Amino acid sequence: MVSLPTREAFVPILDLQRRMFVATLLLTLLAGCITWWVLRRQLDPLRSATRQLALMAADVDSLEPLPVVRPDEVGLLVSGFNRLLCALKERGRALKESAAHYRLLTEDVADIVWKVDRDLRVTYVSPADERLRGYPAREVIGCHFSQCVCEPWVETLQEMDQRYKAHEASDVPAG
Repeated sequence: MVSLPTREAFVPILDLQRRMFVATLLLTLLAGCITWWVLRRQLDPLRSATRQLALMAADVDSLEPLPVVRPDEVGLLVSGFNRLLCALKERGRALKESAAHYRLLTEDVADIVWKVDRDLRVTYVSPADERLRGYPAREVIGCHFSQCVCEPWVETLQEMDQRYKAHEASDVPAG
């Protein structure tokens, strides 16, 4: 009868287990590296677009379309951003044009023109008001209108504001 110690009998199995562990470790590392490389390659256009959008956010006047590198999901997303950028550029141009037109209308008239926001704070005062009052508009801008007009006008302006708000509320569609 031949007797073989257990330790010697299981040496080939333990050796096979070590080799399988090393092979599994190497294949896992290889799969991780390949996955990282593929994801980096696939998401690189998105990262590039994000960088360009960050630069554009710092300089709003440079809203130029982003290059569409590939016609995949990322390319569709970049195309959507390009459409959005074109709309923003057009709105910005229209806003500048409107502001210039507004300034032209209010700067050259002899009438006093004020613009107030929803909280009834003065946001614009025409040069005619500056000439009449004798001090710069920056002293009035940001103040509540009741601080800038004489007492009899405060009630009249508040009534006008209440009528405006009531009219505005009636124009809001139910839903």
